[in-house]
Amino acid sequence: MTFPADCVQVIAGQRIVFKENNRSFCLLNAQRVVIRKVHIDGCLIPQSDRQRACDYGAWIDSQSKAYFIELKGKNIQHAVRQIIASINFVQQNHMEECEGKALEAVIVSSKNHAPNLKQSPDYIKLKSMLHQKPHIKTNYLELPLS
Repeated sequence: MTFPADCVQVIAGQRIVFKENNRSFCLLNAQRVVIRKVHIDGCLIPQSDRQRACDYGAWIDSQSKAYFIELKGKNIQHAVRQIIASINFVQQNHMEECEGKALEAVIVSSKNHAPNLKQSPDYIKLKSMLHQKPHIKTNYLELPLS
């Protein structure tokens, strides 16, 4: 099942910005490929479900890539759990949206204070799910699409 249309915005601009509470993530899209910006928390995953959810997703179908994005206060551990829950939800309810896609995680927080984060079971689980480390930065992160 594909994502509900009211949760998706299709964009092909040079800068795709995800913003919340003075924290921002920007995908630099020099080739202007089509990106599906998915509102996950409160739309794809309704808040009434009381399920953890990250804020956004970005699907770049032409590159077989999907980003799970959390713009967080200071609790990075909680952000990791929200992304894990969102990946699990999408894989269980929208399996075709993840099949064959490289998954990436982005956490932009107000403070990057998470002692022993890399040793936490949740971080290790997320890294294993992604087959790479998540992108974690304070206040602003910019990543180029390849």
